[in-house]
This record gives sequence, C-alpha cells and structure tokens, in this order.
Amino acid sequence: MVQKKSKAKDSQDKEFLTLLDVAKYLGVNIDTIYSYINSGGKPLPSMRLSRKKILVEKKDLDKWMDEKKETDKLVRMSSGDRKTMYDNMQKYGGSFVVALSECFLRADSNNFAKLCVTFSEYVTKYLYQGEKK
Repeated sequence: MVQKKSKAKDSQDKEFLTLLDVAKYLGVNIDTIYSYINSGGKPLPSMRLSRKKILVEKKDLDKWMDEKKETDKLVRMSSGDRKTMYDNMQKYGGSFVVALSECFLRADSNNFAKLCVTFSEYVTKYLYQGEKK
C-alpha cells in the first residue's frame, strides 16, 4: 500500500509556497498574508509570477518570521529601555538619528510600533549602544 504525504508536511518541504500554503503554514487567513505582503514596514518578500500567481520562498518566510519576532520584542520594550534608547540616540547618533529619536519620544504607541518596525536596525543598535565596552 502506498502512503500519501499529508498536505501540511508537503508545504513544509517545498522551496516555494503559494499564498494559500503560507496561510496554512502560519495558521492565518489568506487576507492576512496579503496584508503582510503589502505592509509598509517590513513586508513579507514575495514574487509575482503572473496576475494571479504569487509565491513566497520558504527561506524568506522563515527569515521574515524571525525578524518579526525580534521586532515584536522591540515594540514591547519597557519605558526604561525606551529612555535608554532615546538617550543613546541623542548621545551617539548623527543628525538623522537625533531627529529620529525625537520621533520615537513623541510617538503614541501605534506610531512607536511603526517606527520600531521601519527602523529596527537603529532601535537595536542604540538600545544596546551604552553596553559596548
């Protein structure tokens, strides 16, 4: 008797996934996948092959998920960490970073999250800047 692989396992073994495969893999609705692809901050990398065919490379999806986890941690940082980041940006940053720090300082929680997603490299760098010896 020949056994068939389960569809869930198939999507984990593929190098490229359809959007439906990605939705099943992540356990979300396909509309959520479209919003991830079209997001302004760190969109989910994808390739449009035709008008109706969009693929996501599995390794890009895994990398995007790892980055999303890290960014989610940054968004939920404590007020003390926010103050440390602001102080380090003011002390060690160039003119752009100093101006950006003012945006972080004045942002409401929703816009702070958007700033963290868009400028996650700066957040990580200046959050831990003072710890370098």
